[in-house]
Amino acid sequence: MAIIKAKHLGFCEGGRNSINSVIELANQGERVYVYGELLHNKSVIAKLEQLGITFLEPNPDVKVDGKLVIRAHGISNKLKQKLALNNEIVDLTCPKVRKIHALSKFMESKGYHIAYLGKPGHPEAEGTLGNLTNATLVTSLEDVKAIPHEKLAFLAQSTASLEEFNKIANYLRAYKPSSVVFNTICDSTLKRQRSAAEVAARVDLMVVVGGKNSANTRQLYEICKKHTTTIWIETPDEILNYKEEIEKANDIGLTAGASTPDEDIDTVFERISKLNS
Repeated sequence: MAIIKAKHLGFCEGGRNSINSVIELANQGERVYVYGELLHNKSVIAKLEQLGITFLEPNPDVKVDGKLVIRAHGISNKLKQKLALNNEIVDLTCPKVRKIHALSKFMESKGYHIAYLGKPGHPEAEGTLGNLTNATLVTSLEDVKAIPHEKLAFLAQSTASLEEFNKIANYLRAYKPSSVVFNTICDSTLKRQRSAAEVAARVDLMVVVGGKNSANTRQLYEICKKHTTTIWIETPDEILNYKEEIEKANDIGLTAGASTPDEDIDTVFERISKLNS
């Protein structure tokens, strides 16, 4: 039996930097409040709460007695300006998300209707679309076909599915030649998706580790299950619920979302090894 880790898995640079930044603020004695979840991982959130970091339900009227942190997913400029009226802001928006904000706003100013591939209700999508007045959130090619405009600028949430993105991009190039396409999916996301697919094609069972509300982890799960039997766990303890599947498998693959810490990945690997020994 072999356990094969995907070449690219776990924390992305933006997630790691966000965690390090809020820990540094807390260690400096600051009262730290995060606007929403810093990232989509319950175990990481719990550990940060033990350091005194508070995670707030998003509320545009919030007023805190410390630093108010904007998470890597970002928020709209209008919301940020409102929050800054009553709070000292620490903006940890991922640089790649900032670029999507700037590009979408620029293309809108040039007369393009923005078609944005994203997950409804996701904070990154809400932040990007909150800056725009001439935009449509799409989740599939069918959504794009329903847009009446001919001159589209097509962009994507940084954690979107490359497969779905390419379907839409190919359609626009063929049937709406006045449109322009920008692949704004994060490089880290693309590397994780490709390496997960490569491993899944070689194994009997694939294990995906990451938060159930994580968009990029869901994409990994959807990709892997097209190739092989796939289980999705949120915490290392959950792997014990799949003892029978692990014992039967000859080769097992392992990948993890961009909000999954190294220690969780290592623990899952060790437990799979023991269950399959």
